[in-house]
Amino acid sequence: MEDNAFIRAVSGGGYAWAYLLAFGYGVLTSLTPCVYPMIGITVSIFGARKVERRLDGFLLSGAFVLGIAATFSVLGLVAGLGGMVFGGLLANRWVVIGLAAMLAAPALSMFGAYEIRLPASWQTRLAGVGGGGGRLGAFAMGLVGGIIAAPCTGPFLLGILAYIGAAGSPALGVTFLFVYALGIGLLFLVVGTFAVSLPKSGPWMDAVKTFLGCVLLATAAWFLVIPFPAIGSVFRSGLPWLVAAAALAAAGAVFGAMRSPFRGGGAALAVRKAAGIAAMSAGLFGFASSLSWAEPLDWIDGIPAAEARARAERRALLVDFTARWCSHCKEIERDILADREVRRAMKDVLAARVDLSTDAEAAEGGEFRIHGRTMTLRGLPRVLLFDPSGELVRDWGGADPHLDTPARLIEALRSIRSRSDRQGNGNRSGSGGTLP
Repeated sequence: MEDNAFIRAVSGGGYAWAYLLAFGYGVLTSLTPCVYPMIGITVSIFGARKVERRLDGFLLSGAFVLGIAATFSVLGLVAGLGGMVFGGLLANRWVVIGLAAMLAAPALSMFGAYEIRLPASWQTRLAGVGGGGGRLGAFAMGLVGGIIAAPCTGPFLLGILAYIGAAGSPALGVTFLFVYALGIGLLFLVVGTFAVSLPKSGPWMDAVKTFLGCVLLATAAWFLVIPFPAIGSVFRSGLPWLVAAAALAAAGAVFGAMRSPFRGGGAALAVRKAAGIAAMSAGLFGFASSLSWAEPLDWIDGIPAAEARARAERRALLVDFTARWCSHCKEIERDILADREVRRAMKDVLAARVDLSTDAEAAEGGEFRIHGRTMTLRGLPRVLLFDPSGELVRDWGGADPHLDTPARLIEALRSIRSRSDRQGNGNRSGSGGTLP
């Protein structure tokens, strides 16, 4: 990661520029697709609080952003104290299930199934603490939002974490990640501040709340793919699957998802609305799942088996460290490893996958050994490429920049083939010279 702009800025003493870069990285992270569900959470907060003034919207969204910043600051503190950061959290199935439940609870409330209310005495006290705008609740939702945003960090944050870990400074860990989180929260601050300009009444608002609730349910299902991967295999890539998902969501809307709330319309209407909500949520999940699905390679699970086979067959070996909570790992599998030209170039290459999705201890990082080398894993994604002799050709995400285009992988594979061809020609020439 020596070419990382953040590390260069800090090493040169430019802390002001480094903090600005951290903020800019956060803004870029907020534009990644896996952060989008947080927009629905943000808007739902304002719909539930019935914010009337733009100032109130700003303060409420500010509390939400501070919640995100608090989560990242704690993670920065851990990194500064010498620990790893995100992996173990989302590799724990009970944490993920709890997170999914926290997303589903406000969704059901938005459908009108129930209202989340505290006792009157508690509401009075919290109103005093939160300035009357429910800011404490918004802050709590921001804490959850920070966990949602964590898997989207990828290359943007890796350089910051690398420097923090090397410096061993808790203060830098807290402040850099606080500023980074403010960059992530800028989009939500704008959305929350100007959401009050939208009309607050009318049937259309109920429809919007229902749609956002379905987005939250789809997001909950998206997280449940981590401990239960079979859920993520229901929808595959391709136009037919996308059409099926869109049709399912549309059928849910037509069937009754957007109709009046559960309560007050009788059992038949409640069942019809529930079925419509289920169909729409499944369709939204299916659409996102189809876009991220990648046809798997003929993977070898684990390093020992892959290394033994590569040595026995004298073949090149690609090792992909991945996890279902790692958004950039999914991008590599979908946009690079599933590329037709890459598949053609890898026809003689063994592919090994080290899945850290549910291995909390391994996801926190540590050492691994392959082809006689001891290496350290300090974040995902990480892709290694070895030639048939066991020599390391590329270490994307380690010594080399992250693997971001099919061309980079194809170029590395061609270099291995060219090297093998030269060695083969040299051996044949040498053999020919000894013939009588």
